[in-house]
Amino acid sequence: MDEPPVVAMLDASALFPAVLCDTLLTVAQAGVYVPVWSEEILTELARNLGARIGDQPATRRIQEMRIAFPEAVTSGFDDLIPALTNHPKDRHVLAAAIMQDADRIVTVNLRDFPVAALSPFGIMAKSPDEFLSDLFADLRDEVYEALERQVARYRRPPTTMSGLLEQLNVHAPGFADQIRRWRR
Repeated sequence: MDEPPVVAMLDASALFPAVLCDTLLTVAQAGVYVPVWSEEILTELARNLGARIGDQPATRRIQEMRIAFPEAVTSGFDDLIPALTNHPKDRHVLAAAIMQDADRIVTVNLRDFPVAALSPFGIMAKSPDEFLSDLFADLRDEVYEALERQVARYRRPPTTMSGLLEQLNVHAPGFADQIRRWRR
């Protein structure tokens, strides 16, 4: 019997860079893992994106995420927050992960999620690079096919797999290198 897919709480820091967000969500659409987040994460993402790219494009990106993954948003976890011991500003992320029975928290801010705070709940924090690399190690064909679909969607400007990997090299260099080596 196949194992159920990993459930991953995607922190705002992992969703902020456009190409990384697109890669994470394209791989999720392929059924490789189940993405989850909270309204608080989306609010933080909207605020940070709005400051960088403007409110309208930020709102559009978040709306597209809601449409693509209508079941991803979790709520009802506020009662869990006071008992958590990770960084106070990210306790809502861990609480949401617990509520969704997530296996992973995907975040750039690993220091905010120490092992001692996560292990009682069976959750691990992974950088986007580690997370994507782990997925690729387990499901090479599915992840690579998802990346091919991502490349095919890019029209303005058009890109190639090499171009996508070059962009990913900024946020997920180990993953990009793994793909490059596998393609040879």
